[in-house]
Amino acid sequence: ASKPMAPVTGSSSATFLTKDRQQVELAEKVELSPDTRLFRFRLPHPEMRLGLPIGKHVKFWCPNPTPVKDGEWNGNPDPEAGKKEIERKYTPSSLDIEKSGEFDVVIKVYAGATIERFPDGGKMSQYLNTLRVGDMIDVAGPFGLIEYKGMGTFNIRRKDRKVKFVGMLAGG
Repeated sequence: ASKPMAPVTGSSSATFLTKDRQQVELAEKVELSPDTRLFRFRLPHPEMRLGLPIGKHVKFWCPNPTPVKDGEWNGNPDPEAGKKEIERKYTPSSLDIEKSGEFDVVIKVYAGATIERFPDGGKMSQYLNTLRVGDMIDVAGPFGLIEYKGMGTFNIRRKDRKVKFVGMLAGG
């Protein structure tokens, strides 16, 4: 179960993420393309920072949707079948240093019944797409094993490592 947003006293250095499951409000939803949305979530205080270090991610939760075929999702065995809710991990597209009081997540919406081999679509992306401004969703963080500390220093599994070059590969 999540905790409702707690009132925050006027500290601009306060951070939202505590690893506990909490709720945030959808403040804005922007269509970037026919299947991609920017979701802007409001934090409890306009001066509050999300508190997500570079390299970490957050988790969102939603109800587990009903599949087209019981026990399967998109034609494959569904390891989440029978679970009340699901979770997905996302990295916000906004940085704490850029904004306070809110954070953005850009997500491609995989709609069901639009591609034959994916009859169910994406579980979380379809749920997020149904949210309306003012709706609440559960979030927690920060999570992850890698954090960029700056000046070529990474913390990997709680050990600092200095690097000269970084190669990156992203998927989503």
